[in-house]
Amino acid sequence: MEFTNTQNKFIRHKSSGYQVLKGKEGTGKSTASIYKALNLENNYCLYEDDKILFVTSNYSKNSEAIELYNKESSKEYFYSLFSLDKNRVNIVTFEELINTYYNAYRREKGQVFKIVSKKDALRLLESLDDEISSFYKKSKFIEKAKLEFLLDEILWIKASNFELEDYLVIDRKGRKKRIKKSSYTRESIYKIKELYNKKLSMNSLIDEYDHVLFALSYVKKFKGLYSHIILDDIERLTKAEIDFIKSIYKEKDYSSFIFILNSELNNKENSWMIKGRKFNSLGVDVKGKSFSFKLKFEKKKKVINTIEKYEYINLRNKDVVEFNIDTASNKKEIFDNENTIYNEEDLVDLPMFSNIAAGNPIEINDNIEGKFYLPKYWLERGKDTFILRVKGDSMVEKNICDGDLVVIKKQANANHNDIVAASLDGEATLKTLNLNSDSPKLMPANSLYSPIELSNRDVSILGIAIGVIKQEIS
Repeated sequence: MEFTNTQNKFIRHKSSGYQVLKGKEGTGKSTASIYKALNLENNYCLYEDDKILFVTSNYSKNSEAIELYNKESSKEYFYSLFSLDKNRVNIVTFEELINTYYNAYRREKGQVFKIVSKKDALRLLESLDDEISSFYKKSKFIEKAKLEFLLDEILWIKASNFELEDYLVIDRKGRKKRIKKSSYTRESIYKIKELYNKKLSMNSLIDEYDHVLFALSYVKKFKGLYSHIILDDIERLTKAEIDFIKSIYKEKDYSSFIFILNSELNNKENSWMIKGRKFNSLGVDVKGKSFSFKLKFEKKKKVINTIEKYEYINLRNKDVVEFNIDTASNKKEIFDNENTIYNEEDLVDLPMFSNIAAGNPIEINDNIEGKFYLPKYWLERGKDTFILRVKGDSMVEKNICDGDLVVIKKQANANHNDIVAASLDGEATLKTLNLNSDSPKLMPANSLYSPIELSNRDVSILGIAIGVIKQEIS
């Protein structure tokens, strides 16, 4: 891979501590950062427990980063005395990382939460009318403020992980209306935020920012997990989200934390690094450790193949059908290797969820990842069917691997030796059901994992696996 002098300087730079990499889309920031991670892995992981975290902003970027890292990690660009024959780089999406620690927090507390809608959050604030009106006498601002404004301000406070003393003096850059610093009004709004939080808790509700705050609360007990962190697309994150990543940083003399900032993308709602916001507002010093990529990064041009290749394995009769989807086509159709074309009327859209564990149980993400269409003739007629993306390796001996899509027929019962998606103590896992022993068990298909006893467990069958979709990676 050929890099510019500026890119090479960033990749091989020896500075530790907080650093910033800036540039527009297409200047090679993410690509150069993978090579930076390889350099850190081979030269700046001095002890066995040193690890590197590379956080991406979405599943697509994550897949590209993993693919590049796996391709280049075997090459000896950066080998040194500290190089080990093991992977010390963890590449994950931000959402996956947050959910891991949010779910751990929820399990530790033994609580189940429901996400409150914006409409219901406003109703909740409205129910606090008596408490809010007690602030009117000293604050005409609050008396005139609409509930929508108060809710937006409360959510910004939570998205920014402010304590009262922070909120009283913070520059509300980019916010609507002006509220004087260290004022009674600011103090009152913060108290209304606490009343709002208490009301949420009483009703086992959370809003869109609580899962980050709960994850942050849980992870603080570990006092640092990663010696090096690379955080991509920081302009899309809230301060609370950035604080969460900072909390798992294990700061040593040789460790590093790299913020990657895309200088032209639009921010999300309540993002912290808006125009004009400095990095020192995050409590970090990046002076003299900032890199700027200005030239478009030109990779070797190649013909882009828009055909995605898959195979569908019918678990009932073991038939395997290879099929293709043209991602550049506006038509909803798939075609097999015998050029049989299935048009829209032949297909059925299946909701696709991520993730289900083929390893230790994890909570099913209730959010639909997307839809995947298959010929209706491949499925059982009249049955409610959905798709789950597998995460883990406990079913590899059944040829169900990490990243595969498993087609599930929804039903509440199963027979011996069926591969089932099961809810176990409120979490979901994919295993083979064994009813041919003293007590029912969920059996892995990997000797590294132990059977799961179901006696005295809160277990229910979500459905039966009837097929597996595998994508061929070219």
